[in-house]
Amino acid sequence: MKTKLSIIIMMFLLTDASADVSFSCSIYNSDDYSSQSISGENITFDGNAMLDGESVSLQGGGSSTSPQSSYSYGLSFNDDQMEAWAQTDSGHLAWGGKAIAWCDVSNASVSSKSAVSDGSLTTNYKNSNIQVTSQVETIGSKFQDTARISPNSIFSQGIGITDAVSDGSEISLDSQERESKGVDQTLLVDGFGKQSRIDSRIYGDTSFQWMSGVNAGLSSFSLGMDVAGRCSDEFNLTTLEMIGSATGFPTQKLPAGRIDIKRLFEPNPNLTIDDDFVEKEIEKFNQENSIDQSLNNWYNVEQTTYVNLTGDASAQGWDKQPGLYYKMKMDFKVE
Repeated sequence: MKTKLSIIIMMFLLTDASADVSFSCSIYNSDDYSSQSISGENITFDGNAMLDGESVSLQGGGSSTSPQSSYSYGLSFNDDQMEAWAQTDSGHLAWGGKAIAWCDVSNASVSSKSAVSDGSLTTNYKNSNIQVTSQVETIGSKFQDTARISPNSIFSQGIGITDAVSDGSEISLDSQERESKGVDQTLLVDGFGKQSRIDSRIYGDTSFQWMSGVNAGLSSFSLGMDVAGRCSDEFNLTTLEMIGSATGFPTQKLPAGRIDIKRLFEPNPNLTIDDDFVEKEIEKFNQENSIDQSLNNWYNVEQTTYVNLTGDASAQGWDKQPGLYYKMKMDFKVE
């Protein structure tokens, strides 16, 4: 005759908007062990745990209750550790984690979703091999970051966008007005005894979109950042730069130079700006400003900067407004 012991634990924790939260629990049987912990400010949390002689199940998650909030969540499953941490002064935070072992099947993961608008957001994701940190400051722009953490991998992706740029009919001469929109983001990855980092700063009366991301596995990781935007003229773009560095690799900075379309109109005022023309100018620009080609397998950078459209853009087949267009992209891969 067999005796089977089952324990089911349900936990709910609700807080008001100003409360601090702190909670931890652990469960185990003869084969598996799991634990979770949570602490934070202005958050809610709920979770459940189930344990018997053949299975272990532990789940938990929560979200923020105020634009100013923070959390730190940790999940352990046997020898594996996973953590997610986030803080914002003008956004929303959410996260969840689960660990399940039943018969020969077992898995564990932590997920996170964060957003900020006109404020700051800091996130940190970690497993036993890799740590990913992102710091974002936004002005007149919004940013959202999602991540999934497992014992052997971390995948994160961030997407941001600014409000629309002015049409250029009125040029602002005040520097504070010109810096009405922008972002300052740092993306840092530390693992396998190596570190890589990308910093981007864009400010001015400009509209743009940007993306950042990390993909880390058992023995390698990659990170990248991509920015593309437009402003009415170069005087309204006060800051535009992207800086990348990595262990054992020289610091890289974008933009490396400029594409000056105006110089081509002086000898040939009837010059047509079409897709083919701009593509050739960009190719020539990148060749003149490229880094050591022997490093292409380790580091990749693409750049299109300051393509200044003039005249009737629609007549040239452009589905854009005349103005200053820019694009920067930087990727690192560490193996």
